[in-house]
Amino acid sequence: MDGILGSICPTAVTDVPAVTDVVIQIHETYKHLGKPFIMECQGGEECQEAIMKLRDHGIPAYPTAEQAVNAMVALYKYGQIKKNRG
Repeated sequence: MDGILGSICPTAVTDVPAVTDVVIQIHETYKHLGKPFIMECQGGEECQEAIMKLRDHGIPAYPTAEQAVNAMVALYKYGQIKKNRG
């Protein structure tokens, strides 16, 4: 399984809204490929707003790397189940 797992770990100079907008553009450009696209954004209120915006655009987004990785693993396992029942 191929997929994209992106991460925003902001510093004092990170423009989280701008990064979020670029991620949404990338997702819109390539979603026709049908590959999982999951984001993680660690931080305070700015990241919580980014997570909600990403989700509003159909991108699963999580506040921790562990949650994002677990989501990707769950998709992989689901794909394996479907393949084996095929």
